[in-house]
Amino acid sequence: MAKISLALKKNLRDNDAEIKTHAAKLDQFAGGPVTVDCDFAAFNEVLSLSSSYTDRAGEAVKWLVEGLAYRWDYLFKDNEIFKTCLAKAWTSKKLVIKADWTREGGGDYHKVTMENGDLVIHCDKTKDGYIVSNVSDVGTSALKTLGLKTDAGMSVSLAINVAEYSPKIHAAEKDMAEKTGISGVKFNVNFIELDGWLRGLPDNGGHGYEDRAGEVAVWMIEGLQYNVNRCAGDDLVKEALQEAWKGEIVIAKPDPKLEDYHVSELKNGQLILKTRQPMSNVSDCGKDLEKRL
Repeated sequence: MAKISLALKKNLRDNDAEIKTHAAKLDQFAGGPVTVDCDFAAFNEVLSLSSSYTDRAGEAVKWLVEGLAYRWDYLFKDNEIFKTCLAKAWTSKKLVIKADWTREGGGDYHKVTMENGDLVIHCDKTKDGYIVSNVSDVGTSALKTLGLKTDAGMSVSLAINVAEYSPKIHAAEKDMAEKTGISGVKFNVNFIELDGWLRGLPDNGGHGYEDRAGEVAVWMIEGLQYNVNRCAGDDLVKEALQEAWKGEIVIAKPDPKLEDYHVSELKNGQLILKTRQPMSNVSDCGKDLEKRL
């Protein structure tokens, strides 16, 4: 077991109060008091391999905790979805600091993960040979690296996206109901399913649309909204639409063999949006609706 030198003891003493102060700023995310867990002797050994950090483990941990508190306050202070899901996963309320000189950090200077209920800050060697660097970036990629999910099984990133865009979906539903005289216009979409479809498009056609199903759904319904309202502007078409459609809108699984980007179908009172690529040419959603009446 590594020995703690007198210099390191003094460094830990001098930085202990600030470490606890910054850890307390994370209580709002943990749903309880956060404690910092670090094998300072072992951490100091790894730090000593990086220039000028010998016997400064207390100082380095202070930077890391401060960096995480700053970054999450900036990114997630008002994000109740993130806070709720994190607090449920972070059962121990312990913030663990780990260092590994043998492992390259990759694109993240200090990745955070959840391990057996502990929140872990990873300090891996950077390409420049540092263990502690760019501490203000600690936790920046948390939405990707923590793997948090809602009670419904939706990734937190997707849930945040859906929550952000849902008001626009509801506004489009209300507008179409008013223009068509059809009560109960409802866009029934399984966002987890839509997200999976976007990720699985042929030739990775959905690359860049991961966890953006809420946004894509808005594009589709706003395209449909324009074309539905256009139909409602003609009394005869409006009457035919009222007879054929009861207000429910659903998205069919994307079909890469579909000739057009978007095809409408009215069946059993539902308006079904068939699509080749949900996020492409969305102004065509419902463009053929009159022909389907």
